[in-house]
This record gives sequence, structure tokens and C-alpha cells, in this order.
Amino acid sequence: MIWVIALIIAALFIAGSIAKFISKSPKHRGEEGERRIADKLSAINNKDGAVGYIINDLLFKTSDGNSCQIDHVYIRKNGVWVIETKNYSGTIYGHEADAFWTQILAYGNTKNSFRNPIKQNKTHIFRLSEYLGMKNIFKSLVVFSNKADISHIQVPWVVNEYYIKDVICADTSEILTDGQIATIYSALEKLKENREIEIREHVENIRKKKQDLENGICPRCGGKLVLRHGKYGDFFGCENYPKCKFTIRD
Repeated sequence: MIWVIALIIAALFIAGSIAKFISKSPKHRGEEGERRIADKLSAINNKDGAVGYIINDLLFKTSDGNSCQIDHVYIRKNGVWVIETKNYSGTIYGHEADAFWTQILAYGNTKNSFRNPIKQNKTHIFRLSEYLGMKNIFKSLVVFSNKADISHIQVPWVVNEYYIKDVICADTSEILTDGQIATIYSALEKLKENREIEIREHVENIRKKKQDLENGICPRCGGKLVLRHGKYGDFFGCENYPKCKFTIRD
């Protein structure tokens, strides 16, 4: 009897340890952050009574055989909001033109780099524009966890999740009709339902894009990145400009 109790206790301990490990994994944290933002978007929709549709976790194959995964698309009269969620803590450093940003943890003892989410979202918008055949209706929003210090990121469309409602509702422009909203939603829902790519292939595509960037290849359209001289210094831009406006600072 005693050994049975001991086995049960051991099993419970192992199960608890596994659950704790899973809850701390980057994948789990990311999914948790996306759920919170999805809930906040639903709350905005329910509160202001405006016609609006939300699509979460939109994964689809692009025209060139690559893939695109968008955390949230929120379609309202003031535009199609393309939202990238970063459930990060710590202090975030980066510039709008940088290829990668930095996360500082443990009082500076831990540094992690991640792809610039502004550029990431611009690629998402490029792909949506390509699929829908529409331009000038998209609005980019990058949302970090409230635990992240983003005071060093001086970009108005990069916010903590606490301010997501303020940003979206403060925009009083009306660029889409109810009919256009319904049409766009229907098209993106169909795209989501009929996806032709799985997560494993998408992850491999991300790895390839990172490798392309390191090799001087535009991760957005596959063009060559060439050195250009601008008003604020040198930078690398896609050879397919102005069709593709991807740029990075050296």
C-alpha cells in the first residue's frame, strides 16, 4: 500500500514538473499572449458596437510558395489592423530600420535577439495586400506584453497590450464600408479554412528566411539586398524597389 502511494506521489510530481516546464516554453508563452490579445479585441468589438471582424492565427501559403502566419487581423471601418503579438518581458531595444531587436533580461545578464516585428508585420501586410488585391487599407500594430519595457522603442504603433484599445479606437477614420468589411472577412476566412501549409513547413520557411537575410537576400520577395545611400545614412534595400520596400540598416 505504501509503495502505491509513493508511486502516485511520484507521478503527480513528474506531471507537475512537466506542466511547469510547458508553461515556461516560448511556444506556450506566445500562445498565451495571443489568447489575451484575442480576448481584448473581442471586448473592443462588443463594447463599441461597431461592425468589426476578428481572425486569429491566420496561416497561409503565399503566391511564391512561401508562407505567412499572422497573429490577428481586425477588420473595422477604420481599416484592416494587422497585429503582431510579442509576449515578452524585460527591456526591449531596437530601431524601426534594424533587422533584429534585442531583449534584455536578468539585469543585463541575458540578451536575446529577435526579428524586428515592425518589418515582420510589413511583410504580413505585403502578403495580405497581394492576396486581396487592395492597398492603403492596412494598419500595422505591434503589441508587447505589459511586462515588457518598450520605452526605448519610439514608434507609435508599437505598444504594450494595455493600450491596444486606445490606439484602435482613437482612429476615427472610415475607409471601409460595411460591405467591404464583410467581403474582406469572407475572403480571409476562406483563406484560413483552405490553408495549404502546415506549421512544420512554416517553421522551415522562417528558418530559410533568416538564412536568406544573412546571405543578403530579401526575406520578403527574394530579391537581392543592395547598399543604398539615404538622408539618414547607408542602408540595404531590396533591388525590387519600389514594388518591394524592404530595408535594413547595416
